[in-house]
Amino acid sequence: MQDPRAGGRIGRYTSISGPDLRHFARWMRSRYSRPRAWPQLAGQLARSWYIAAFLVPKLPEAAWRLFLTGRYEQTAKRDVGSDPVRGLALYRTNFLSGGNWPAGSRVTIPVQVVVPLKDPFLSPDLVEGLDSWVDDLTVIRVNGGHWWPASRPAEFAELLRGSHVGR
Repeated sequence: MQDPRAGGRIGRYTSISGPDLRHFARWMRSRYSRPRAWPQLAGQLARSWYIAAFLVPKLPEAAWRLFLTGRYEQTAKRDVGSDPVRGLALYRTNFLSGGNWPAGSRVTIPVQVVVPLKDPFLSPDLVEGLDSWVDDLTVIRVNGGHWWPASRPAEFAELLRGSHVGR
């Protein structure tokens, strides 16, 4: 949404179960410089253990193929095929190329952020500070975990249908 090439092409945006990586980096830096915020920082670092695991070569792919895919499919109640393994490439590309991101800019389109309050990987605190660079922000908290959209697709679809973002 911060890439100038997106201008005029996207009317509104909904984000769920994962912050913008630039925002994630800003959020982490802001906690590091404020000792009172260190508990939030420590909590998110503990939740983010999987990122380091995903950066290890070959082992994460093996884990997804051997047992994690089946576990996820039970939660999501659907077949995911090779999506998780392909997703590892996205993690690696995004995290390892962080220094090459184009400069971010203000987001002027309506943005809705859905925050699963029981997410074991992402703290609900990560939404703090979004309003400093998103002009039209709506934050919706849901009583669910990281895979809430997959495990509760009807509720997620209803939330999107009922969205007032961009109307």
